[in-house]
Amino acid sequence: MTWKRIILFVGVLACLSIGWYLLSPLFINQVVNEEVIPLSTASSKGKSADSPYDQVVLTEQEPEVMTASFQGADSLHKVSGTLLYYKETEEPYLRFEDFESTNGPDLYVYLVKQGQDTKDGLSLGELKGNIGNQNYPLPKGVTLEGGDSIVIWCKQFDVDFGFATVEKGE
Repeated sequence: MTWKRIILFVGVLACLSIGWYLLSPLFINQVVNEEVIPLSTASSKGKSADSPYDQVVLTEQEPEVMTASFQGADSLHKVSGTLLYYKETEEPYLRFEDFESTNGPDLYVYLVKQGQDTKDGLSLGELKGNIGNQNYPLPKGVTLEGGDSIVIWCKQFDVDFGFATVEKGE
């Protein structure tokens, strides 16, 4: 009789643990609020009309930014916010602003080329939080082009939660 109780107890404990792992992300939000990555300053040498000596003049140029809007993959998986692609900075990166997603286990950010399956895309890392502003640097040599999508993907269940597709010519 005691062995049955022990086995039953262990089984219930295992079910509760698995249930907590799978369901807790649905009602626990992870909020992130990263700052915009500062732009690098470009310096140029020049002579002032008032001075015969060289001076260093610091200028800050606005980078070219591509944008897209996030949308949910279906009625159960909702994603919203704005994708900004800073491609003219020293190190190109993606920024999610006013981002909000249904939470889930094992969520990742993927760069997916047009016509490619999400699992075959390029992982940019785990989703930092399901709510808030966040930055994702792009690996060297990787660029985001028109028709490419940034996908929020649940790796564990192979399910897209949402995406933002950059339009050609934006």
